[in-house]
This record gives sequence, C-alpha cells and structure tokens, in this order.
Amino acid sequence: MYALYDVDGREVVAYHWHPEGRSGVTTPHLHLGTGASVGRRDLAGAHLPTGHILLEDVLRLGVAELGVRPLRRDWREILERARGSRGESAT
Repeated sequence: MYALYDVDGREVVAYHWHPEGRSGVTTPHLHLGTGASVGRRDLAGAHLPTGHILLEDVLRLGVAELGVRPLRRDWREILERARGSRGESAT
C-alpha cells in the first residue's frame, strides 16, 4: 500500500493491493482521500481499478504532478535506474 498526504496530513491518494485479507476487492486499486478534494461522496470509498503500481510511479506522481519537493536534484535518474533494475519501462 502506498499513499500520499497533503501538508495537513489528509490522504490525497492511496494505492492498495491486498490479494488476501478481509476485503472483497483483491485487485490493485486506487482510493481518493479527503485531501484530493474531489467532492463526491461515492468516490470517497470507491475502489478505482488500476494496474500494478510501482513505488517509483507514486514517487514520480508526488514530485512531477503534486508539487512535492524532491530531496535530490537527480530524482528522475534515480527513479529511472530503479525502474530499469526491475526490467520496467518508464511511462
């Protein structure tokens, strides 16, 4: 499970994949938290289907799309190297 939170500690997005457990949803999915400010109650608890999401994808989302300040200037290269070591191509 990977999640991104806003500066107030509200969950913005959460990627879940729990193939075993109490939930009936066993495929990879996304949750939009209160920090996403979507405004639709039905989306708050929805399990939005996704494919398999890598940690590198979530980190890229935070920095490239959501304004998270990276700790290093070479963050892109590091994420690409991590993806390459897994045999994944960049999106």
